[in-house]
Amino acid sequence: NITKIRKFIVKKTGKNLYGSHEPPITLFVNSFQNFSDVEKQVISIVQKYKPFYAKIEGIHTFDIDQISKSYTVIYKVEKTQILSNIQKEIINKLNPIRTNDQAKWLIKQNPNHSEENIKNIDKYGYPVGPEGWIFHATIGSIPEENYKELWNKIQKYDLTKNWLIDSISIFVHLGEDGFVLFKKYKL
Repeated sequence: NITKIRKFIVKKTGKNLYGSHEPPITLFVNSFQNFSDVEKQVISIVQKYKPFYAKIEGIHTFDIDQISKSYTVIYKVEKTQILSNIQKEIINKLNPIRTNDQAKWLIKQNPNHSEENIKNIDKYGYPVGPEGWIFHATIGSIPEENYKELWNKIQKYDLTKNWLIDSISIFVHLGEDGFVLFKKYKL
């Protein structure tokens, strides 16, 4: 469904930030000096876990992104102990090696973040910390002017389903070219 909806969004808007790769459940978003340090930490985490199922709760939309002026449509994923544990380990291992590039960029793009968002940007390099995190698989971003029309059509793809999680992946953001899979690590 995500691939179908992404194609529909791209056809209507001409924009595709999320590529054609398998949709991941986002756990942490940040900037790093090099990927070898990130990779070492991710490998140490995946060795501790076996594949498991996550439950898709349905289609959801995040509030409008003040930077891109678009709505991010997602499949919301049930918050479970195992997802929370994996995310906690990722943050604990990767947060100390992140750069401040993303944090600076976020503040520059939108200097009017809420006080809570600023605290999270300082602490985690991202406006949302683990306490407020909504586990999700991103479907796509819809420009504000296209949202109502496309949202109504996307509703037919709403579903609740179990989804096998068998790996952790690292994606690289290439600006206008969106996100590209860097590497996948099997649980």
